[in-house]
Amino acid sequence: MGESPAGVFLCGAPISVILSPGDNLRNANLPIAEGAIQENGVPGGVPMSYGEGLSIFAPENLPKEIVMATIRYLVHDVDASLPFYTALGFEIADRWGPPFVILKRDDLQLWLSGPGTSAAKQLPDGSTPTPGGWNRIVLEVRDLNAAMDAIRPTGAHFRSELVDGPGGKQVLVDDPSGNPIELFQAKGD
Repeated sequence: MGESPAGVFLCGAPISVILSPGDNLRNANLPIAEGAIQENGVPGGVPMSYGEGLSIFAPENLPKEIVMATIRYLVHDVDASLPFYTALGFEIADRWGPPFVILKRDDLQLWLSGPGTSAAKQLPDGSTPTPGGWNRIVLEVRDLNAAMDAIRPTGAHFRSELVDGPGGKQVLVDDPSGNPIELFQAKGD
């Protein structure tokens, strides 16, 4: 499980990652090419390829201002999903027609891809990507009850009641397409 500078946790989801100086790929839950990490755990100075079109570039090759994680969620209907995400503090950063929107919250970009986008096309093995599952983004909030109250009017479906743990409390909630979001309030907040 990796942690971004903005306090957004990535729980095993396939993601596009751009590393900022000081990031350690060994803790980022990503496949690492042999020899891509220097002895001290700092990424090397060359792109590390992970298949067609996906590369992770070392910090010294990136502009200093890029420190954003990008996550894509498949949704049944982008327009129906927008009230849910805006209630969680996301803003529309870009819109590419009805089936695709880029949302932003702090240092997180969330791409919502609806039917008709390349991310929703059938794969060569015949499977079709769909929303849902258990991989999720975790959004840290200062007041979990207030966050829950803000999304209730959007028709949010809570997968669980509040769960108290050693580091804080959390709740799982589905977006309108069934993608899980974990809302987390750290102890002491």
